[in-house]
Amino acid sequence: MSERIYRDPVHNIIRLRTDTVEGRLMVRLVDAAEFQRLRRIKQLGLALFTYQGAEHSRFTHSLGVLHLMTRVLD
Repeated sequence: MSERIYRDPVHNIIRLRTDTVEGRLMVRLVDAAEFQRLRRIKQLGLALFTYQGAEHSRFTHSLGVLHLMTRVLD
């Protein structure tokens, strides 16, 4: 089984299978420039200035949502 693995602070390990049509579609979605741009956008906004250890991007949030939706749909 071929897969792409992401480490996530909430879900620990997120696996995207690349041996299925759906899995390849999800990998293409994550590899898209628009999705990768989310790495630079902070989820917490100005709270980062109050809590310096709070690091959370829109990318990790979206990847977690993708993971949860694949679990719901399976």
